[in-house]
Amino acid sequence: MNKTISSVRSQRSNLILCCYFNATSNVQVATSKKLPDWSFEQVVFPGQRLLLEAPSDAYLEIHSSHVVDVDSVQQLLSIRCDRLRVDDGREQVTLMLKNGI
Repeated sequence: MNKTISSVRSQRSNLILCCYFNATSNVQVATSKKLPDWSFEQVVFPGQRLLLEAPSDAYLEIHSSHVVDVDSVQQLLSIRCDRLRVDDGREQVTLMLKNGI
């Protein structure tokens, strides 16, 4: 898994730190598969925060089901990852280095 992440990092310089919070009482699945060189899938339990590094132009899709039945899974939302961005301090460090601080 680390090999995959590092290869994605080397291919994409526009990765941003994103956060999604499952505020429901249902198990959800977060996916992103629309970019040719990046995909993601993770179960998000009720009350769980999901942190991920994603391309800024990726979309995170949230799917949910009240019962364990593949046919009843519904897409709840699709949100662009740059709207879920978390300030991870990387820009600040870069600016400090450029300014010689």
